[in-house]
Amino acid sequence: MAADRLAFLRCNINLYLALQMLC
Repeated sequence: MAADRLAFLRCNINLYLALQMLC
């Protein structure tokens, strides 16, 4: 479903931003 993919994308973006802050 498109909604599931959107939620998955948002989760990935949050993880990516968190990793950027750690570096």
